[in-house]
Amino acid sequence: MSTRRWQSCKSPLNKPLAVAATWLVGVTAVCVGGLFPDEYRAQVLRLAGPQPYPLDGVAQFVLAVTVETAVLGAFLGPGTYRGSWGRALAAALLFLPVTLYFGAALMHAPTYQYMHFLWSAALSVALVAVLARSAVTAARRRPGP
Repeated sequence: MSTRRWQSCKSPLNKPLAVAATWLVGVTAVCVGGLFPDEYRAQVLRLAGPQPYPLDGVAQFVLAVTVETAVLGAFLGPGTYRGSWGRALAAALLFLPVTLYFGAALMHAPTYQYMHFLWSAALSVALVAVLARSAVTAARRRPGP
């Protein structure tokens, strides 16, 4: 990768777009998850027939995605991040338990809740990768003995 292309990736304009794209992917996943039938309702509860779109549940998880993305943006501060490993650590330490919490509630959950969990898990993995990159960068910037 050329130096010029690498510098364009580090542009401050790309970071807010990444946060907005993260939100858009999460909202899209939850909304599409609402289109799938709730198999628990159909098979276990024996509620046959067409199911309406679960607007209340999808709205709750869209709100969750919005709040989580806002917190992510507040922690990482796209315009002022500059590779701070401490901020990345704080974000990862916040999002990993949240992901585990949502994962523990998946039994008999509707598809939109699964989609939210997958989005949250992918976000947690990405945050751990950002933390590792920031820590390595900070270690390389340190003056040697």
